[in-house]
Amino acid sequence: MDTRQRVELVKRRTWQICRKREKHLIRRLSLLSVALCCCLIYAAWDFLGNSPGMVQGLSGATMLLENAGGYVLVGVICFITAVFITVFCLREREKSNKQEKDEIGREKQ
Repeated sequence: MDTRQRVELVKRRTWQICRKREKHLIRRLSLLSVALCCCLIYAAWDFLGNSPGMVQGLSGATMLLENAGGYVLVGVICFITAVFITVFCLREREKSNKQEKDEIGREKQ
């Protein structure tokens, strides 16, 4: 093997290691997001089962008045869904851009 091939192998391995770290980070963030979503759903279920809230000192009473908390919960869940969709679209675009660059690089050789 010559130096060019060794450098290519090192770059490929570096890319694989970085990709593995990214996947691990994405899995952790996904798990955290799912746990948060489950907690929010549980909180909504608990709030909807009770009468409009009476909070001592009126702290947060507006969130529980006339089930306004449900609207906030729906908004948070929609935001989380939008973040997932955005991340997915960005990753797909990165993949397609990388494939185009690889194809252009192969054509030049």
